Parts: sequence; structure tokens; C-alpha cells
Amino acid sequence: MLMNSCSSGDSSDEDGYIDEEEEEHQNFACLFCEETLKSPNDFFEHASSLHSVKILHVFSKLSFYDIVKVINYTRALKMSAEEFKSVPDIASSLSDEYLKPTMADDALLMIDFEELSQNNCASNSSISACQNESSHDSSRTSLL
Repeated sequence: MLMNSCSSGDSSDEDGYIDEEEEEHQNFACLFCEETLKSPNDFFEHASSLHSVKILHVFSKLSFYDIVKVINYTRALKMSAEEFKSVPDIASSLSDEYLKPTMADDALLMIDFEELSQNNCASNSSISACQNESSHDSSRTSLL
């Protein structure tokens, strides 16, 4: 978050920090079960380990609007992780009605998946890991 360097340190700075703190205390409801997680990373780990779904990998291939549709569609139909696996393939054809949240204050809709995906790749030491992670082709070979 960019802070105004010319501010007097009054409420604008404090409000910025309060907003960040509020974001950190949101609960992230799993797409596939009743579990509620405390952070996006906890949610991603939960989805991967319990449901075998790599959310960042799946969403890295979708536009912002398609991600919103997929989240709301999945929640509306109460899909299992297995059923979910085909949804990203049809994301662009989902009705715009799924742009409207199906769950009040859905913290998943507040996540910047593009930024997280880029940060995830930037933190990897291997270029090939990011290229393979964002590739649709699972047979692609590593550069290493």
C-alpha cells in the first residue's frame, strides 16, 4: 500500500494500517468444505493438502472476472473438489450472474490472485518452476 509521504501522520496513515489489519483478520471459507482458515496461505495449503487443488495454479490461468465467477459458481452449487476441477475450463462461458457474490463478505473475492501468483514465482529460485506452474501442458520439461 502506498502511503502519502507528505501527510502529517494523522488519520490517513492510521486508517491505512487499520485496513491492512482488518484484511489480515478475515476468515477464508474453503470452497469445498466447512473449514474456515485464517489467511490466504492457510487456505491455499488446506485446498492443496486436503482437496488436492492448487488454487493459485488454477487461478493463474484465469482473468479477474473469471476467478470471481468460478468462486461464486463453486459456492452456489456447493461443488466438491473433484467437480471443481472442470470448472476453470468453462469459466469464460459462465453467466455474469456469478459476478455477484453468493456469500456475504467472501474473503476469497478480496484476494489479488494475480499478485500472489507473481509473488510466488518471484520467490522461487528456479525460473523453470514458474514456467511449469503456469503451463497448461503437464508434459513440458524443466529447463534445468
